[in-house]
Amino acid sequence: MPTFTTPSANMLLPVPIVGVDPGPDYAQNINNCFFFVDAHDHSPGKGLQITPSGLNINADLTFTNNSATNLKSTNFSSQVSVIATLRSLYVVGNNLYFTDGSGNSFPLTASGGVAGTPGAIGSLVAPASCTYVVATQTFVFAATATQAANLDAANIILRNTTSPFNGITLQPPLALASSYNIVLPPLPTGTNNFVVLDSSGNLSAPWKLDYSTLNVNTSNQIYANIANAEHAWELNGAYAQLSFPQTDIDSVFFAQTAISIQSLFIYSGSIGGSGLTEFDLKYKATPSSAWTSILSTTGKIAATTNLTSLGQASGVATATLNNHGFIAGDTVVISGVTATTVVTSLAASSGTCTVTLNAHGYIAGNYVTVSGASPASFNGTFVVATAATNTFTYSSPAVGTATATGTITITGYNGTFTVATAATNTFTYPVPSTLPASATGTPAVATRFQAYTDSGSVIGAQAGVTKPVVSTTSIPAGSVIRWDLLQSMGAGATDARIRMYYLKA
Repeated sequence: MPTFTTPSANMLLPVPIVGVDPGPDYAQNINNCFFFVDAHDHSPGKGLQITPSGLNINADLTFTNNSATNLKSTNFSSQVSVIATLRSLYVVGNNLYFTDGSGNSFPLTASGGVAGTPGAIGSLVAPASCTYVVATQTFVFAATATQAANLDAANIILRNTTSPFNGITLQPPLALASSYNIVLPPLPTGTNNFVVLDSSGNLSAPWKLDYSTLNVNTSNQIYANIANAEHAWELNGAYAQLSFPQTDIDSVFFAQTAISIQSLFIYSGSIGGSGLTEFDLKYKATPSSAWTSILSTTGKIAATTNLTSLGQASGVATATLNNHGFIAGDTVVISGVTATTVVTSLAASSGTCTVTLNAHGYIAGNYVTVSGASPASFNGTFVVATAATNTFTYSSPAVGTATATGTITITGYNGTFTVATAATNTFTYPVPSTLPASATGTPAVATRFQAYTDSGSVIGAQAGVTKPVVSTTSIPAGSVIRWDLLQSMGAGATDARIRMYYLKA
């Protein structure tokens, strides 16, 4: 058998040369060429190796249970959905997926990281994800790419992110009859809102500290402004029998809101051994403020109060004043009515003044106001001492003996009277029947059965006296009102009591 040269790696065949190789050599070379063609498998020395451009894989390629070895990398085409083929590795979207031998498909990567290991987070299937954001040190649980996932856990500990990492544990009540939701409220529009929880678990912040409906006083106490209705405070009952000496016995009232005192009713018990029962009503706006007396030297809270109208019929004067607060038996002081009747003459002897006026109608004990006389000591409000049909007298010691000149007029509307009857907006008192049907001027009412100093000393008799005051005084929110017994009283004395009516200012 002739010898031949082994072809090179590019599979050079010993092709016979026509007309040159003798017959036997020619045939042998042809046989050798068939031998090399038959052994051709593109391995080194057995033909040229196939380049990637020479491949056209257009169907599934099986490795017949062999491994793909010595790969640099594998590049997957993105699929639109999971692949059901068992034991498949593939990419959906931007994440690597695997379908196991039971047909379960799950991601191996998620949102730029490795998806949870099997068993760490069960059923974490796209689009659900759990990721960690390094920049904010935050775990993000997502149900979809745009929706957060719910968390179901036991106690949750919220810790500081810095040492010593103290924490707050959030936990449900130890015993729950059933599950329920607690729904947080939106951020309130006001500041310092109160949060409340209803029976359905809804949190809300319906009430805010608006410094109107809800307010804080100067002592940091929260109070609610109440409806503008009348309210009362009373020191109930006397202090009973007092042992000597007694001082600074107090009762206090706290004004939660600014108030306007409408009326005071002061009831005094029997006088003490000193002949005086001393008391006062005071207030202070702040804890550091000084006490301010509410009772004035005239026994009223403020100035007299103008009447709406004043007139008389058959010797009964009717005064109109809304919500005046007087009751039958109270003592009132009427003023401001101008003179209504011109007298015939007025003369005095040793301070006793005699008024001449035919059929005047005055009786002893009536009050009369004289004006327009000269000298001026004839003028003023006086009590009628004696009365006849056409004359009456009153005492004015400053006059001495003299005859008055000028246009002298009188009225019997002014003076101190006892209320005969009282309704909500009217009260009556007796006057001479000869007075005009309607009073002129600016009629006003006050109460002055007793006189007070600023310390509250009562002057004169006081047993069983009721003294209403109808003027108003404003008290700021947060004030404390104090009812004081001031006098060191003798044995057997009882203290005055008070009832106060007020409105929210």
